[in-house]
Amino acid sequence: RKTARASPAPMSAAARPAAMTEKMARKVAAKRGSTLAAERERPDEAAACVDGMAGRFPCSRVDLVHWIAARDIDTLTDELSDLWGWTSDDGVEWILATFYDGTAFINAADGSVRGVMPIPDDASGDYWRDVKTYGHHAYVVGDDSRGFGLQVFDLRRLADEDPAGGLYAPDAHYDSFGADAHYDSFGDAHNLVVDEESATLWAVGTSTCGGGLRAYDLSDPAAPAFAGCTWDETYVHDAQCVVYRGPDVEHRGKEICVLYTVTRWVYIVDVTDLAAGKLLGSVKNTAKGTGATHQGWMNCQQDAIIFGDEDDEPGALGTYRTFVADISDLDDPKLMFEWDSGVASIDHNQYVCGAFSYQANYESGLAVVDVSRIRTDGTLDEVAHFDTHPARDRVAWGGSWSVYPFFPSGRVVVNSVADGVAVVSLAGVEAETRT
Repeated sequence: RKTARASPAPMSAAARPAAMTEKMARKVAAKRGSTLAAERERPDEAAACVDGMAGRFPCSRVDLVHWIAARDIDTLTDELSDLWGWTSDDGVEWILATFYDGTAFINAADGSVRGVMPIPDDASGDYWRDVKTYGHHAYVVGDDSRGFGLQVFDLRRLADEDPAGGLYAPDAHYDSFGADAHYDSFGDAHNLVVDEESATLWAVGTSTCGGGLRAYDLSDPAAPAFAGCTWDETYVHDAQCVVYRGPDVEHRGKEICVLYTVTRWVYIVDVTDLAAGKLLGSVKNTAKGTGATHQGWMNCQQDAIIFGDEDDEPGALGTYRTFVADISDLDDPKLMFEWDSGVASIDHNQYVCGAFSYQANYESGLAVVDVSRIRTDGTLDEVAHFDTHPARDRVAWGGSWSVYPFFPSGRVVVNSVADGVAVVSLAGVEAETRT
């Protein structure tokens, strides 16, 4: 197995690799033609996974709790993208589901749509959105969307305020909740990264800061303050940033970001100084095809990262693969192994909670993968799955975009871009939850 040199010279700064433009065009065409009329029929609200099916959804050890059809969220485009979750002080779990025209706020307990925050008036371009939270606030950006900037929304309004015009109606499309603030110091951004412990937000993949890390101080969550271009040496597609507490004692207590660049490279950067990130190490995946390291997450021990390559399946393999790298020495990370799922699909976003990585893998849907035996057995193991796109499993950009596994109740949320949002729960699998 191939491993990488520790610290290669960073590639030249670019707001977006040229290959991404072509990929976006292919995604739009695939997603807009991926959903059959029959798939838009709303199933029963709840269905246990019995004999491999939860209602009409193929499954293994995952029960359907709620299904919120795309048409019940947005009747203009039926195009969902990123999602995240937020739990209020009184324990209400909310889904934040982004789509072409806004961000929907959905009660995870009953599946009801509370309201929608529309996109900024000046926003234009692609429909991909990203959302993250800090404290009581949500932050939203738009990819390839000129004039979008950064939206800020106080989530406490979901309990205290009725949206304009009453509750959101499935057959209507109108403004409901307006943003509390809008910042236009940058236009588009592919993603947002938040470290709750350090109260820092980064916009990544913008047309500023070389497409890298653009930092904001969240000391006042309602008014993010620009804190500098933390990293401008490479385009950054996605990242995870934490106050590091892993085994590398030299770097404990520092703010560390793992950067995914839609090339073969993953970079590890010390960003303790928000205005001057420092490259520590890098690792290269072994994907066949063009190579587009897309997104990943640290395990709980912070001694490994689990990540995917969004472009290796169409180019060569046909089944999605997950890569695991040893980061016990942040200055010299090494690729440990790659795991072939054997499933015809493309991997997208994944998040680790406890022993499991919860993966959103486009047309094959949610996969729950045991990552606890990385060092003892050198392997991963799928323990459960739920297919949000039952018409087919193939290498195409339809189906699940993202997943949120951090609700205290154990509910897991996974979407399907042209179909809807599923709230599910593991059945017969003991899983850790965030409290």
